[in-house]
Amino acid sequence: MKKLPIIILNLIIISALLTASDKDIQAKIKAKSFYKSTEIITLNGSKSDFPDKKKKTTYSWSVIDENTQEFANNQNDEKIDLQLNEGRYTAKLTIKQGKKKSTDTKEFVVAEKDTVQVTIKVIPPDDTPGYDYIFLGHNVENHKEWVPYASRLTKGSDSSWVKTFTLETGRIFKFQPTRGSWGTKGRDKHDSDFNTSYMPFRDETVTISGFTWGNVVDNKKLQREPLLVLNSEDYSSMKVVWNTDEKNLFYGENETNQIEASVKIYEYGMEALINDLKPGKTYYFRLGLNGEKISFTTPDNDGSFTFAAVADGQNIKSSIEKLTKKLVTYKPSLIVYAGDLMNNGLKAFSWDLTFFTPFVPFIKGIPLAVAPGNHEESAVLFNRYLGQEKNWKTFVHENTRFLMIDAESTYVKGSEQYNFIEKALKENKSTWIIVVNHESPYAFIPRHYSNLLVREELVPLFEQYNVNLVLSGHNHVYERTKPINKVTYVTLPCLGSNKPKEAVDEKDARSEIQVFNNNGFAIINVDPKGIRVSVEVENGDFIDTFSIVK
Repeated sequence: MKKLPIIILNLIIISALLTASDKDIQAKIKAKSFYKSTEIITLNGSKSDFPDKKKKTTYSWSVIDENTQEFANNQNDEKIDLQLNEGRYTAKLTIKQGKKKSTDTKEFVVAEKDTVQVTIKVIPPDDTPGYDYIFLGHNVENHKEWVPYASRLTKGSDSSWVKTFTLETGRIFKFQPTRGSWGTKGRDKHDSDFNTSYMPFRDETVTISGFTWGNVVDNKKLQREPLLVLNSEDYSSMKVVWNTDEKNLFYGENETNQIEASVKIYEYGMEALINDLKPGKTYYFRLGLNGEKISFTTPDNDGSFTFAAVADGQNIKSSIEKLTKKLVTYKPSLIVYAGDLMNNGLKAFSWDLTFFTPFVPFIKGIPLAVAPGNHEESAVLFNRYLGQEKNWKTFVHENTRFLMIDAESTYVKGSEQYNFIEKALKENKSTWIIVVNHESPYAFIPRHYSNLLVREELVPLFEQYNVNLVLSGHNHVYERTKPINKVTYVTLPCLGSNKPKEAVDEKDARSEIQVFNNNGFAIINVDPKGIRVSVEVENGDFIDTFSIVK
């Protein structure tokens, strides 16, 4: 009886050894992914590190091309040497040892030339807006990160977009389809980045399809307090968007004598227009008969006003609420938001966390104009929640023309948005022109740097038509440039978001000031003689104050 435990122990050891031996054989092909047709291709086969040396091991090789033509069929060699023509090949190795068997496969390509002509053909999703262009995002020289507009494609005769590249064989080309920004990038079925790694080896066309622009997770019951958004160029119409239990809106020039607005009810909320507004008038509206009375005043056209500018309220709820409460004490007649209202524009909870809860309730009665950012993610919920069909607009406030640009969709010359911007600037009669877009064409902070496509396509218009001030976000660091061809570019501090490490050693000579590690906003006073900008941060300090005069 005393020997029983030893017997059991021996059985356990034997069982463990048998189990281990079952895993001894594991075929593995040692080979490169790329070869030149002039070189001898050696394919090495190996088994596990602890084979059973007492048993005979056999190796069976097979190498076929894309047309399943076989180029090797060798039964007993641990390695084989081949010389192959240009093509894509699959090697298969099967190792047998007694009754045990293991198989491995390896794909590789063979090139005859040093460079090849490769046409990338992208077939975008069916829901791609008709006004958008398709780009490839990839690495470019002198950039530390991929550029989403690195290569612009040309629309084909069908629904595809194409571009032919001269590529070095054997050098992997990694890319991702976009609509010109990281806010409009291709995604796979799991909502991850739709990246492609392609090994160039011959002249060919590579088709990219089967991706989406992102999957929306919209909580249709998300409660949203009333938000006042501009609906016309001349302030003659305002739109109120909300989602509460109240489905009626009343408005008028006083608090008692009000009329009921026509309300559109959607699956995600309500919206109503307040039309026929006159300059310099105060109007009142409320949701339901007993709702909170909210007022707003239209511009009186005397040429003087104050507005607030914010950007990037992505993930620090407490800072967003604190700063929003502070900025409304300056009684701005308008708030412009330079994009990234939340961290994930495809998810309703993200909107609620940083926009509808800590921001919207404190700006009631103040018109809001927004230029979308990359975190709006294709702008599906952006359009729903802000009641917008298109994400670019222009309007005149007192003596100033504002241009809200959607730098996350197509704005290249000849596009619908480009023509809209050019027309608005060309026909402008206001004293001042202020542009708001998310990604600055002149930002020298080593985080995202300048948007070179905006610089190439839109800056010539800014300079031609005498734009005075461009307000942007995106970099999470405050920066102001010196006037560049008479245009001043400001990157706003984030309203509430994570901030990059300081790196002033990379400051460009065109940058006047950079201030890191602050959440904040800008209060901007405009009158016929000038524009005065004051940038306040969370602790109440002003990190910059400057003026633009005629």
